[in-house]
Amino acid sequence: MNFTDINLYVVIILTIKLGIGVTLCFVGALITVATAFGNEHKKWAIICIALLPLTPVYCLLYRDTTRYPQKYLMAGVLLIVITGLITLWLSTGTN
Repeated sequence: MNFTDINLYVVIILTIKLGIGVTLCFVGALITVATAFGNEHKKWAIICIALLPLTPVYCLLYRDTTRYPQKYLMAGVLLIVITGLITLWLSTGTN
């Protein structure tokens, strides 16, 4: 196994982590939209459908009613941020 093989495995692992993070965010956003409609916050639900990245704002504003979607949404955001930071750190290395 040489250095090129290790780089390939790192890229695969980071891609899988990013995919899991995006999936968690998307599922959390869908549950957040359903929660907004269920709580009669129709304006927020429409805003969250139109602008999916604003779903964490709704989750933070209504923490008591969005505990369940927060688990998915915040875990996905955290995973995306960690993966991005690792990728940034690895890409700025010296050759």
